[in-house]
Amino acid sequence: MIVGLFLCIAVWRTDPSQAQGLGGALSVLAGQPFGPWLLGTVALGLVGYGAYCLINAGFRDTSID
Repeated sequence: MIVGLFLCIAVWRTDPSQAQGLGGALSVLAGQPFGPWLLGTVALGLVGYGAYCLINAGFRDTSID
């Protein structure tokens, strides 16, 4: 959601040179007063998504009938 917010801000500013990628978004988060906590939250979200993908891949039925 945080990276999506940065993308929306870049669209609203309509200046492509102001757009930041994932690295820029994480740098901005790290510079905030609660930066380490925000980065930890992002990391937990990515780990959770990775676990979801692994579980989904393990139970997905890909057989052709």
